[in-house]
Amino acid sequence: MNPSRLVSATAFVSLALALFAGAAVAQAYPAKPIRMIVPFPPGGGTDIAARTIANKLSDSVKWTLVVENIFSIPGVGKAVVDAVFRKDYLVVQSIVLLIATAYVVVNFLVDALYVLLDPRVRSVRSA
Repeated sequence: MNPSRLVSATAFVSLALALFAGAAVAQAYPAKPIRMIVPFPPGGGTDIAARTIANKLSDSVKWTLVVENIFSIPGVGKAVVDAVFRKDYLVVQSIVLLIATAYVVVNFLVDALYVLLDPRVRSVRSA
């Protein structure tokens, strides 16, 4: 390629990029609120600290910060702990039976898949 054509093409591309760069700069940052995720239940020390930091930060930079709590939905673990504290042994036994059944079923499925997928396991015969 001719050196003068290369310079002309470079100048043209640079001018085009400079003209379209103004449209990209004109967008406000951030376009949506910034989410601050707190992996602890609401009302705890971590949640209070995160909300205080978000409040101060949003005041200083004029952005919208939203604090979200995850893992605050009670699950099986919380149900077991509550049942133990209430001395509700029927619930504890039910949950232990459910977890043990799931463990046995998963182990059975893994063993069945080993037999189907691994020819070395399939060829072993008991004596």
